Amino acid sequence: MLPDPDVADDLEKLWRPTWLCLGRTAGLTGSGAQAGREVLGEGVLLVRQGSGRLDAFVNACRHRGHELVRCGETVRRGALWCAYHAWSYNLDGSLRKAPGLAFGESADPAGLGLLPVASHEWHGWTFVNPSGDAPPMTDPMARTSAPEIRDRAAGEPVKSRTVVVDQPWRAVFDAFRGGSLPVAVPDEVLFATRWANLLIAGTADRLITCRITPKTAAQTRCDVEVLA
Repeated sequence: MLPDPDVADDLEKLWRPTWLCLGRTAGLTGSGAQAGREVLGEGVLLVRQGSGRLDAFVNACRHRGHELVRCGETVRRGALWCAYHAWSYNLDGSLRKAPGLAFGESADPAGLGLLPVASHEWHGWTFVNPSGDAPPMTDPMARTSAPEIRDRAAGEPVKSRTVVVDQPWRAVFDAFRGGSLPVAVPDEVLFATRWANLLIAGTADRLITCRITPKTAAQTRCDVEVLA
């Protein structure tokens, strides 16, 4: 759900037009893997295709808008299926079956597929663009040429932690711009960048990522991972 109204308007203006990180794609391996996620209060369905590509759709059946995969859950199926009236879709989002619906001039099955959401997978991270009109996403770590830092972006997390800090999300961003993360970092930060809601810092032997989610006007959730 969206945070309180004090910050919701800010996020709509600043975050909807850009690429937002939904987290890592761990668990979304193999054709038919599906996960329900949320961005700016709206449901997003991530689907792994047989080709290996990860696609995203609005997480709502085109019949009555029922959620297809519950937010926070991951399943594996050969098709996308709605439990409400048993409508089903192919993994590419096209309509597969619509029990009880007689197709006519006003019900073209080609126009009843799931609505796509612009998405991009980068080193095991999923990004989506809610507005659908952002420029193509560039590499968040393009500013560093050090391969030992860049390669860690695709590594497995050795530590993870979720903290809620008593600071507005803008304050977290400003502090990060000055080289400070919301959690203690034992080593000198050699590289730091950010992409909307994802902060990335590199030290000599690890990469620290922090995905932020505003909770209230004065609190920010930080999902921190250490990649080595």
